[in-house]
Amino acid sequence: MRKPALPFRRARELRVLDLLKRHAELCALTVEQLRDAFNALRRGDVAKSRSALEELFKTEEEADGVRREIAGELAKEVLPPLYREDMMQLIERVDLVADWAKDVGRILTILLEREEAGRLLCEACRPCGPMVEKLVECVKALRQCLEALLYDVEKAIELCYEVERVEEEIDSLYVRALGLLYASGLPANETLLLYDLVKSIEETADLCEDASDVVKVIAIRSVK
Repeated sequence: MRKPALPFRRARELRVLDLLKRHAELCALTVEQLRDAFNALRRGDVAKSRSALEELFKTEEEADGVRREIAGELAKEVLPPLYREDMMQLIERVDLVADWAKDVGRILTILLEREEAGRLLCEACRPCGPMVEKLVECVKALRQCLEALLYDVEKAIELCYEVERVEEEIDSLYVRALGLLYASGLPANETLLLYDLVKSIEETADLCEDASDVVKVIAIRSVK
């Protein structure tokens, strides 16, 4: 096992390290499962989309469980106070990524239950598909950033800027999505539902950037 760059040395500290990595993997997986749901919809496979969303909800619950485990370990003072505070802030930010992915899944579930779901989902996939694909890229960069933080803080800082770059691309797609919704001619209630979907995807990307900002703080403190 590589020597950690942060103050993880004893067995209990290394357990926190393993939990942090597991939590990051699960949060990234929720976004990948969200992408799977959208891809299934583009193929017209509603059953597969529902299945992907069910897996997403289960993964988010598992991520919550790991987050609680980490909080319990940190409460035992296994790390210095400053690192404990930073780590808890980081965990909460990353966990919010999974929470918002779940929220997007919930909106998609509502759309699947509507009588006019076929038409609405067709409209939803046009702006949201590219955004979700980029969101997967953004979360992947965040996961790599978190893993690098544990072993190579300079690499972690580099990856923080990669997260920011992809988040900016998602912002551009978000603006384009708003234009597509405006031009769609859908009734106001349907437009509002699709807007919530698009906005929630954009918010998830923002949370990835927020988490990367905390990584930068931890990384900079660790090299002082």
